[in-house]
Amino acid sequence: MYTVEMEFDETIVTVVDDTGQLEDIKCHLADDVVYFRQYNEVTGRDELIQITPRMWRELVLAFESPEGAFRTE
Repeated sequence: MYTVEMEFDETIVTVVDDTGQLEDIKCHLADDVVYFRQYNEVTGRDELIQITPRMWRELVLAFESPEGAFRTE
């Protein structure tokens, strides 16, 4: 299951682990940056990963690509 929320300056996508084994992943998409957040039970804090929108687009493309190395325009 996932949700999509449109805010004024960002879109927030939350992906829920339907098995209940892992914490939800939140993806915050803005014009200039994309953040991934996931709660870490060991530290009691959110883990944060930051990427550029271009890296995000390439990540999405990678899910539909065959094995190999690719360069995007």
